[in-house]
Amino acid sequence: MDDTLKAASAAASILDEMGVRWFLGGSLASSVHGIPRATFDADIMAD
Repeated sequence: MDDTLKAASAAASILDEMGVRWFLGGSLASSVHGIPRATFDADIMAD
């Protein structure tokens, strides 16, 4: 597993445990939806 994916997954788990609403953006989210990009970053927005 890529380090970016590991970090995003860990952050998502912590935010979920805390009950914080969040969503994922950046090229990681784009790739999940089938549109790969040259960069591999994760943008996490939390409320």
